[in-house]
Amino acid sequence: MGPGFGRRKDDEPPPPFGGNTRGMRGVQPTADPFASRPGGVAAAPGPDARVVGRPRVVALVGWILMVAIGVGVALTGGTGAVIFGVVWTVGLGGLFLALLRSRVVVDGHDLYFRTVRGWGEPVDLSHLRSATVLTGGNLAQWVLLTDRGGQQARIDAVNLRLKPLYRELAIYIGPWQDIADERLERRIARHR
Repeated sequence: MGPGFGRRKDDEPPPPFGGNTRGMRGVQPTADPFASRPGGVAAAPGPDARVVGRPRVVALVGWILMVAIGVGVALTGGTGAVIFGVVWTVGLGGLFLALLRSRVVVDGHDLYFRTVRGWGEPVDLSHLRSATVLTGGNLAQWVLLTDRGGQQARIDAVNLRLKPLYRELAIYIGPWQDIADERLERRIARHR
């Protein structure tokens, strides 16, 4: 692998935008986060990680109301209503639990995203290749971050509060760099 990929050497300076002390001389980490998985990838962020994305309160209330509609339909009677209400409630209840578990955290230069399946592979923010806002049907939006190693994080921008993430991205993506698309650049520019 070329320079800039994998773990940094102790004598390598930090990236230009980062304030991370990991890998710098004189700073000793309390535990090796890379010891937990083969290949040098941390299983989960360390204890000093900062949460930069969590579920929006409005989204949680909305999902609770949709689950309540399913329960109400199931309790009104009739075989069709019961089947529809149970399927609706179980499906939306699962999505609600997935939303409750979602977190976006930054540990040093690494961004982690937690889903129902656990922590995903980290994206190295100091080596971002692209950062875009994807739009789907029904007003769905995601922030897609890709680093030079090919790792991607697809983060829900509708149900998660991402203002702290945009502040964090403003550190790593300068206004003169061609990494972020126009919509994401406007969101990041508000937090510079």
